[in-house]
Amino acid sequence: MARNLDLLSEFLDDEYQPYIEAINDKLYEVTLPETYDETLFLVRESLALFEALISRVEDREHFTKG
Repeated sequence: MARNLDLLSEFLDDEYQPYIEAINDKLYEVTLPETYDETLFLVRESLALFEALISRVEDREHFTKG
């Protein structure tokens, strides 16, 4: 996910920077928590932030799914 985010961020303007930083901050938290459940929770949060960014890009840039 981090690599995809890096590649995508090269094409986005500064408006998206807070979203990218939020995702990166969440990914930095993934340091093998004590339990598997905690790991899943952090991964799910990171994916939700990434999906929100992608949706925002789709809406703003008028991309269509399919």
